[in-house]
Amino acid sequence: MSAAIPLHDSWTRLVRLWLLLLRSPRRPMRLLGRYETLLRIVVSLAVVLAVPVAAAIGTAAYTSQAARIQTEQATKFVVDATVTTPPVWTPARRFEATVQWNDNGREGIGILPVPRSAALGKDVPVWVGPDGAPTSAPPRLAAAALAGLGASLVVLAGIWLSAWLLLRGGGWLLSRHRSTGWAQQWRNLGRPVAEECP
Repeated sequence: MSAAIPLHDSWTRLVRLWLLLLRSPRRPMRLLGRYETLLRIVVSLAVVLAVPVAAAIGTAAYTSQAARIQTEQATKFVVDATVTTPPVWTPARRFEATVQWNDNGREGIGILPVPRSAALGKDVPVWVGPDGAPTSAPPRLAAAALAGLGASLVVLAGIWLSAWLLLRGGGWLLSRHRSTGWAQQWRNLGRPVAEECP
């Protein structure tokens, strides 16, 4: 048996309690104090709600990346290619050589990166796409998990940083306004009282 929590009633009670606290003669609150309390409530809600929002965005990023990776893994495959020229060290800081392969009657040739141990006439693995052209190896499914986690952390950090800046900036403005008000009151207290004329 599951019990449903009436969120609407709870929210209404919370708002009523907040309004009573603002108007209660037993708990006097200045206008700046009310603003500061409201600011803290808004920031606290943003910090709490950031967790499910970040989780949803991370899940969406993971799902999208996982689908793309699975498509790549299903369409790319490895063929054995024969090294036809001696490997050379390139400015890209890798060994490259001309390789040639035959995939079900489709011949291919290209200058591709090869292992350092590759030798003339030896076979090396080459990833080929659905069009028969050489391509990069498909990423592992763990890359999708990292992408989802990264998206979640970026969103979470962004919301939390924004909330912190809002709290600090709002607090600074309210404190500055409060100091100005106190200074004005001190100036008013220091003025001489004019004597009434008879």
